[in-house]
Amino acid sequence: MNAKAYRSVFGLAVVLAMTACLGIARSSGGSVKSFEASLTSPAKLSSGEVLEAGNYRITVLTNEPTAEVAFYQGGKLVAKTQAKVEPQSQKNEFTEIETTVEGNTEVITSLAPAGWREKLTLGN
Repeated sequence: MNAKAYRSVFGLAVVLAMTACLGIARSSGGSVKSFEASLTSPAKLSSGEVLEAGNYRITVLTNEPTAEVAFYQGGKLVAKTQAKVEPQSQKNEFTEIETTVEGNTEVITSLAPAGWREKLTLGN
């Protein structure tokens, strides 16, 4: 199989896999959303995983009142954690990442994606 045909088949497989994942999430009553965020310094999740400074695509599989939050960097899954979904009275104006400091380490406690009416409290 030549390289062009291989890329085409691979692309189709990726699209089908993503569609299947969305179908599973929707059939289980959940929804999938994602957003982009940048960390200016390393930060830890409640699960113990450390996220290096950089840009992330964050995918959220919501099954209210909880959600599974996945962090991707360069298309690769680098961390996952659980969150509690908290409805907000209005849309978040901008993406906000709240942290606390434990020792010398910042720990991400919540995410509020721009344009969403939810806040995600991590570690629940």
